[in-house]
Amino acid sequence: MNGLDWSKTGLHIKGAYLNHLRFADDLVLLSETVNEMQSMIESLQKASTKVGLEMNLMKTKIITNSRIRPITINDNPIEYVENYIYLGKRVSFEKNNNIIEIERRIQLTWNKYWSQKGIFKSNLPITLKAKVMNTCPLPSLTYGSQTWKFSTEAMNKIHVKEVWNEAC
Repeated sequence: MNGLDWSKTGLHIKGAYLNHLRFADDLVLLSETVNEMQSMIESLQKASTKVGLEMNLMKTKIITNSRIRPITINDNPIEYVENYIYLGKRVSFEKNNNIIEIERRIQLTWNKYWSQKGIFKSNLPITLKAKVMNTCPLPSLTYGSQTWKFSTEAMNKIHVKEVWNEAC
């Protein structure tokens, strides 16, 4: 992010500023105020244009835990959303986001299972079925689980045993 002076912008945490997260072509900007966010978006857009890159307005979204106020890129309003998927994980300020994410991961796990149902319903050895389960469907469930809050409700949502019983 050469050429962008965001040294005093973003979320102030223990004496440092966290103002963006990035991976490949995915970027999350973090700010304390709507004015700061508008300024960061404008400077990012200018820096991107200088090197021949263009921000995709269809993919550019804003999520906030504050009042919604208009933010634009070249006079085009940016859409506010209540949640989005970043690097495979649901991000939201909703109080029940943890449960919603767990339910989403469970559904993804079932989708993986059903796409490989032929293997699980076959006469293949149980050891091979277990390897397939541990390689494909189970990681769909556990991806991002390090960030989950494990309440009783959350634990009740996770039915790994049911998936395993169905598979074998």
